[in-house]
Amino acid sequence: MKKVSSYDSRMDLFNQAKEDNLRGSVEMKIGIISDIHGDCESLQAAFSLLRKAEVNRTICAGDLVERGANDHGVIRFLREHDISCVQGNHDENAVRHAELHYSTQDNGYDATLLSSDAVEFLNQLPLSRTFTFGETSILLVHGTPSDNGAPVFQDSGCNSLSKKFKKDLARMEADILVVGHTHFPFDIRYKGKRVLNPGSVCNLQSRDSHTCGVLDLSEKSFSVLDLTTGCSVEILNREFESI
Repeated sequence: MKKVSSYDSRMDLFNQAKEDNLRGSVEMKIGIISDIHGDCESLQAAFSLLRKAEVNRTICAGDLVERGANDHGVIRFLREHDISCVQGNHDENAVRHAELHYSTQDNGYDATLLSSDAVEFLNQLPLSRTFTFGETSILLVHGTPSDNGAPVFQDSGCNSLSKKFKKDLARMEADILVVGHTHFPFDIRYKGKRVLNPGSVCNLQSRDSHTCGVLDLSEKSFSVLDLTTGCSVEILNREFESI
């Protein structure tokens, strides 16, 4: 099995973004999911809801595994439905956990250990991907463009953006950045850049939003849907001033 290097030794996500051949029309609707965490039932609910919304393509902002009961089911579902994913910090952790287990030749039973095939799938996921739809370019990451687990906001009240994240947006060439990690959805703007987060698909803890997102490129609109009711929910929607 190919070993994954420590995060600190990696190039940042800007320099290794995988460019997907998903060039489509500006009329497209893009389904956006993130933070599934092994909750396959919620993933299936999200996919069903996005089909009803008539999305043309679905992308995933990472954290496929850990915490939920069916990591293998999640990976299998995403592969079967050809959903483009990036690696989240929990996916990275799962790979490290498995490599430690195999490297020490620990033969003890570990219920959290993934199969070698699942580990290989997670290990080969890129940290970032880029997509182009008409004139709109999208960068997909899990945390921020320079750090897989870094915060977008400076404070818990989401009143300001972190300084590092502002620098990321200044470097970013894409029109739209799609992130996950926070487990709550938002649609924010800063210096002409738009940042979208669909919240978490999973419904395992009180902080989980249990939502998915729909980006309508023709209307330039972003809506977030509750996976239980199927209805749109209110989200943080704000333009941050340049300071």
